[in-house]
Amino acid sequence: MSVRQDGLLDTVPLYVTTGMFLLTIVLATVQVLVRQLPIQIEFLFWTEPLARYLLIVMTYLGTAIAVRNDENVKIDLLQRWLQGVNPTLYHLLRILVSAFVLYFVYALFRGALLGAQGAWSSGTNLPHLSYGMIHAMIAVSTILMGIYTLFDLSTSVPALVARLRGQDGSTTVADMTADEPDAEMDANEASTRAKEMMGLSGDSESADGTDSEDQSSRDQR
Repeated sequence: MSVRQDGLLDTVPLYVTTGMFLLTIVLATVQVLVRQLPIQIEFLFWTEPLARYLLIVMTYLGTAIAVRNDENVKIDLLQRWLQGVNPTLYHLLRILVSAFVLYFVYALFRGALLGAQGAWSSGTNLPHLSYGMIHAMIAVSTILMGIYTLFDLSTSVPALVARLRGQDGSTTVADMTADEPDAEMDANEASTRAKEMMGLSGDSESADGTDSEDQSSRDQR
């Protein structure tokens, strides 16, 4: 696993999740070794439930990290197609997906919070650990999911606004209107060149006009 950005809100969940993962491996290994022994070791009973609870919490923290790194499991065929065909619809679709994820995170957070309140005093088979605490850890993970999703919205919404305003390399009506005088200038330039090729340039016309004025002034004298 890796972090998308080197910030405190990114590194802390990553290190906590990595530590839980390593501890789960150690506990599972101890369980395998203990079961192979001919005698039963009673004082290591806590390794099995602790590994199970760590796996539950680690799953939600890992999901939050996947949301942050945009590595969650998804089918993005339509998004990749729209990114090349119509970037405006692509950004709009990303916003809609993020809004749906926020609604899912809200429902998950609400359920975890209710579970923490209702089972806070309900103890597990481990001392000083209740099911309410486990639900509280899940609620914290859902809060991270929501924060990371809002980070994605903070980039998708400005990108969509820029596309709608035509500030992202797209051609707008204002740009087309601004190009009309240039088109007229090109047409006038082409007409001038055609006259020059036919011997009807503006210089000759002005020269003929000057000669006529000189001749009329001489006649008056």
